[in-house]
Amino acid sequence: MGDWEDRLNEKKLLVADGAWGTELAKLGLPVGEAPEAWNSRHPDKVRSIASAYVEAGADIVLTNTFGGSRLKLARSGLAERTDELNRLGAALSREAAGGQALVFASVGPTGEFMEPVGTRTEPEMVACFAEQVKALCAGGADGIVIETMSDLNEARAALKAVRESCELPAVFVRLRKLVVIWLLKPEIYVELITNHINNLIHKLLIYTVSNVKLGLSRLKLRNKLAKV
Repeated sequence: MGDWEDRLNEKKLLVADGAWGTELAKLGLPVGEAPEAWNSRHPDKVRSIASAYVEAGADIVLTNTFGGSRLKLARSGLAERTDELNRLGAALSREAAGGQALVFASVGPTGEFMEPVGTRTEPEMVACFAEQVKALCAGGADGIVIETMSDLNEARAALKAVRESCELPAVFVRLRKLVVIWLLKPEIYVELITNHINNLIHKLLIYTVSNVKLGLSRLKLRNKLAKV
């Protein structure tokens, strides 16, 4: 599939999957190892996570690419495999989705600080994220999820990279403050703060129910609650 608009018009609310790190750990991912390396080393295990979420009722599955930027992968000596690992991550979730769910590729923080706190410039960050986004797009992603970035300048750079690198929709999810930004056209930015959710939720084109702490065992319950 891939047509998120038709899917949304049909169901009105799209429920995303839950924790990936937790599930990878259950399958044996060692502490300190880059999860993205498993896209090549253990593709069946990675695919099984996405498959399980689809079977549990997720409308959207993410990808094993949260730390897939070149800057993040460099910490594990995997910088030169940025394109490969992100393409594989998107492709594995695409295979698992099997036409039953959308694939929104995960883009997480680089672990680097931007100016003036750090040394990374906005052009550097945009270029870094653009490389990752292009690979995710080539791997078959339907959209991009920019996750848990505490630095809004970094999130802005990631959103800019999506806008300049592909035509996929992007969602920014900042869990602690429940901030969700929808990007389809450059001028559309919707910010959800907790006490404004009820007033603004109906204005969003898409709302992903996503929580990195939520595992497979609770996804069916969340699906039921989402329909209330």
